[in-house]
Amino acid sequence: MATSATPPRLASAMDAWRLSIGDDHVIDDPATLALTGTATYAVDQPVPAVIRPSSTIEVAQCMRIATEHGIHVYPISRGMNWGYGSKVPAESNCVVMDLGRMNQILDYDVEMGTVTVQPGVTFHQLQDLLEEHGSKHFMAAPGTSPHASCIGNALDRGWGFGPYSDRFDYSAGMEVVLPDGEVVETGNARFRGSRSAHLFKWGNGPYVDGIFTQSNFGVVTRMTFFVAETPPIFASYVYKIAGDAKLPALMDALRELKMRHIMRTNFKVQSFYRLFMERQQFPAGQADFLLSPEAVAEAKQKWGIDDWNGFGALYCWSDAQYAAEREIVEQVLRPHVDALVFLDADVMARKDAIKDEVLEETGFHLEQILDRFWVNTRLIGVARGKGVSGAYFRKSTPVPDELDLDRDRVGFMWVDPILPLRGTDVRDAADLAGQIMKHHGFEPNLGFNCVTERAIFMTISLVFDREREGDDARAMRCAKELAQRMTAEGFTLGRVANGLMNVLDHAQPASLDLQHRIKEALDPAGILSPGRYEVPPSF
Repeated sequence: MATSATPPRLASAMDAWRLSIGDDHVIDDPATLALTGTATYAVDQPVPAVIRPSSTIEVAQCMRIATEHGIHVYPISRGMNWGYGSKVPAESNCVVMDLGRMNQILDYDVEMGTVTVQPGVTFHQLQDLLEEHGSKHFMAAPGTSPHASCIGNALDRGWGFGPYSDRFDYSAGMEVVLPDGEVVETGNARFRGSRSAHLFKWGNGPYVDGIFTQSNFGVVTRMTFFVAETPPIFASYVYKIAGDAKLPALMDALRELKMRHIMRTNFKVQSFYRLFMERQQFPAGQADFLLSPEAVAEAKQKWGIDDWNGFGALYCWSDAQYAAEREIVEQVLRPHVDALVFLDADVMARKDAIKDEVLEETGFHLEQILDRFWVNTRLIGVARGKGVSGAYFRKSTPVPDELDLDRDRVGFMWVDPILPLRGTDVRDAADLAGQIMKHHGFEPNLGFNCVTERAIFMTISLVFDREREGDDARAMRCAKELAQRMTAEGFTLGRVANGLMNVLDHAQPASLDLQHRIKEALDPAGILSPGRYEVPPSF
C-alpha cells in the first residue's frame, strides 16, 4: 500500500498497476523491498516497489503505465544473478519487475530438439521436462544454481556445458516488450505462420536479437533454445598439473582440441582455490587468508586436486568414433599434464576393482570424479547440485541445503575478462589477477571457461563474508582494480557486475554514441533499466 511518503507519480503508477495485475502482485512491504535490494556485495540502490506480471500482455501494460508516469523499471527473471548484482537495479529508485510468475515451458519439439520458454522457467524445470520425455535431449546445464532462469542467463550471455554451451548462440527468436509496451517478434517469427520461426536463428533482414542481450532496450518474454541430442556414448576426462609452468602449453593444447572440434563442450581449467572452495569451507585455525603450505598439501591429497585442474567431454555415436577421439585427446593432452583419467561406462563398471590403482597412479579419487564428471554431471545436462556453494567458503555457518546468497549475506563478486585462447595471454592474465587479489587479501580463486575456439573467459571470483566488518569495501576495491587493470591490458570484460559499469567508458566514443541513439529511439524517456550496460551520454 502506497503511503504518504510515496512520491505522487509512483503512488499513481502503483494504483494503475494494481488495477492491471492485481493487488497481490504490486508489492511494497519493507521486508520484500529490503531483500530485493540486497546483493552479494555492497549496493546502495533502494527499491521502491516490486511488480509481478504473469503474461506478456501484463508486461506490456506495466511498461505502458511506467512510461506514462515516468517510473523507472528494472526487469529480472529469477533474480539469481549472483556475483553480478542479484536482483538489484543498476541505479536507484527503479521498480523491480519480477517475471518469475511467467514460468511456463510453452513448447518442446521432440523431433527438432527445441524448447520454447518464458523468463521464469528454471534449468531445473527444463531438466525435469527432458527427463520426463526419456532424455532424448539434454540441456546446456549452468554453472550457477539450477533454480536460475534459462532466459535470464542467456540474456546476460552466460554459458553452460555440452555441445550447445553458448546458450544464446543456440537460440532462435524472441518475443520482446519494448519500453512503450509494443510487443515485437524477432527472427522468422515476425512472419505469421513461418514454419522455421523456432528453428532458424537469423531470420532475414537486420538481425536485432542481440541488442536485447546485456542491454536495456526491451523485456524478453519468450525465447526458443536448441537442446542437444543425447549420444549413445558419453565420456569425460579430468586432468591436473602441479605449479604454473605447464599452464601456457596446456592452454595451447586445449585450443588445438577446440579448433579441431574434438572438444565440443565448454571446458574448464580451475585453480586450486576454486576447487577447494567447492569442496569445503575455510578451515578453522588458519591465521592467514591463504592456507599454509601444509594445509594446501593436505587438501590436495584429500580431494585429489592440484594447482590447476581441468575437465572435458566426448559425445560420440559409435565405438569407433569414441576410440578415435579419445586417442586424439590422449596424444594432445598427455604431454602437458601430470595426470589424466578418462571416465566412461567401462570405468564405471570396474570402479571398485581399479579405484586403488587410479589413486596411486594419478591421485584422483575415482568415486568422487565419477560422480562429479560422469554420473551427476553438468556435462550431460544434470543440474541438481548446489551450484555456487563455494561462495559460502568464508561463512562461519554451514552451507544450507537451499542456497540463497543474498539472504545469507554471502560475499561474492565475479570479474570476467575475455582472453585470447593463447597460453602466453592466459599466463599474463592469471599472474596479474593473482597479484591484485593477494594485494587486497583474497586468495587467487581463478577459473578459465572456454566456449569458443579462439577466446576464453577468465572467471575471477572474490569470496568473502559480508558480516565481517570492512569486507564489502575491500571486495569492491579489489573488483574495481581488477576490472580497470584487466581492461587496460586489453582483457576486456565479458560480463559486467552492477557497480563496475564505468569500465564501459573505455569503449570507442562512436560505438557508445550508437548505443545511446538506439536507446533514445526505443526508450526516449529512459524508463527501462537505466545504467545497465550503458555509460551516461556525458562520456
